[in-house]
Amino acid sequence: MQCTNLNDVKVWWQVLSKKDIVIRRYTGVDVCQLDRVDHMTILKDNLEEWLAGKDHVTFWHLKQLIINLRQGDTEIPVVATRLNDSLFVDPGGSRITVLKYLGKKTVDVDVVYPQDCLQELDPGEYKTIQDVEELLEPYEKMGVNYSMEMCYDADCVTCKNNNVIHNGAFRYSVTWDRPWFYVTDYRDWHEKNKHRKPGDIMDWYTI
Repeated sequence: MQCTNLNDVKVWWQVLSKKDIVIRRYTGVDVCQLDRVDHMTILKDNLEEWLAGKDHVTFWHLKQLIINLRQGDTEIPVVATRLNDSLFVDPGGSRITVLKYLGKKTVDVDVVYPQDCLQELDPGEYKTIQDVEELLEPYEKMGVNYSMEMCYDADCVTCKNNNVIHNGAFRYSVTWDRPWFYVTDYRDWHEKNKHRKPGDIMDWYTI
């Protein structure tokens, strides 16, 4: 197993079972069904933030996703939970933004949902995840060590420890030991390209 906190994941899985929370893995879901946000606005806002001398992290993340997903499909599902009585994707918003930008139509989704609300869902074909090993299978295939951070109910300790807003009960996200889909280092790239002045600022995503 590449998962470095497997016992924590198993404890979380037991809590899900007791709370009647189900995880379904949907395949080939329409990206526009998951997110109505304009992808060009997101790309431009994060680019302008970087150009203004602020944090480069989100711009660089989106740029590397464009490189990676132009060459192939997403290799791990995005995650969706139930927030304010509707489906909410997190983590995975950046991947959906990039998929839209590249004109790709579908993505796989792990939906973490209360058993008694499953009738609200209709994104397509799915299989119900039966155990922790099946849940982790896509992450294990990456061959990179990782840990999973798992949320519980509102005001959960994971979100407090990470100083983030609690978005959706029982969501989860993965922290990789290394950014496996990044093809180059930001500082090396920036040193090599900082002199450029593209006519269209959006070209920074392809330089």
